[in-house]
Amino acid sequence: MHNSFFVAILFLTSVIAFPQVEPDSLASVELHEVVVQGNSARDRIRNVRLGAERLELSKLNDLPSFAGENDIIKSLSFLPGVRSEGEGGGGFEVRGGNASQNLVTLDGISLYNPAHVMGIFSTFNDDALGGATLFKGPLPAMYGQATSSVLETTLAPGDMNAYHGSFTVGILAAKVKAEGPIVKDRLSFAVAARRSYVDMFLKMVPQYRGTIMNFYDVSAKVRWLAAAHHLVDVSYFTARDNMAITDIMGMYWGNTGASVNWVARPSSKVNFTTTASLTHFSPRMSMDMMNMDRKMDTYIRTYSINERIRLRLTDDHGLDLGVRSELYRVK
Repeated sequence: MHNSFFVAILFLTSVIAFPQVEPDSLASVELHEVVVQGNSARDRIRNVRLGAERLELSKLNDLPSFAGENDIIKSLSFLPGVRSEGEGGGGFEVRGGNASQNLVTLDGISLYNPAHVMGIFSTFNDDALGGATLFKGPLPAMYGQATSSVLETTLAPGDMNAYHGSFTVGILAAKVKAEGPIVKDRLSFAVAARRSYVDMFLKMVPQYRGTIMNFYDVSAKVRWLAAAHHLVDVSYFTARDNMAITDIMGMYWGNTGASVNWVARPSSKVNFTTTASLTHFSPRMSMDMMNMDRKMDTYIRTYSINERIRLRLTDDHGLDLGVRSELYRVK
């Protein structure tokens, strides 16, 4: 069965500068200027948003990890009003809702069933993430699809001035990341990938050589500073799980998506954000045993174009408005 439907919804940092200091002594010591940027306690109190939790990704390393993998989804269970879906489950439940009532996005890309290996790992590679916010309610109108919560995540942009790379080998998976400038101060890239290698060990055992069990995910982001007040981000993400016994049965699922985010700031009081994204979620199952040969192909395809306008009326008042359009195709 093919169904399609269309949804349209209307909907400070502080800086401290230390000047050069010349002590009154025979030896003159010159200190370079030091600039400290951060959010003061007063700013954090003033900018508190009802029902929103901004996650500190830098503290993921302080939390317990499974098989050396830091998991942002499992870390959510430490927040008030949030609990894990259960042992072996890859979802989270917020204030009495269930996992299917949560909306999970990555740079505007909607993700379905964001988990690997039936929920043991989440789809998110912690090396690739740049920020995450959990909205527990009341939910902003621009996320008009969720009834329980919204997890909004973003990919980290690449460094505009220098190249960096890393490679990590864990118990069950290996990760690699590379970033750097394409055009200095104007165009940068960041690519991160992860793959499990459990199936490589299984091939060493003769009776399990026909077993396929692996997952992978790849994310990439290109940031372009088009002009002084224009920023364009192009993001790509794909994740896949493969679990099968050769010539007998198989289960395959994963998300593939892309988005373009254009931020324009013509003045200090007006901010335009235009987002175009698409998602393809494609679970597939097959079985060929006991004179039965069955295959099931399903998918969820999402196409959306959104416009958001933020107006700063005064120092303490602002107005958000915009239009969200979305097309779903379900098989």
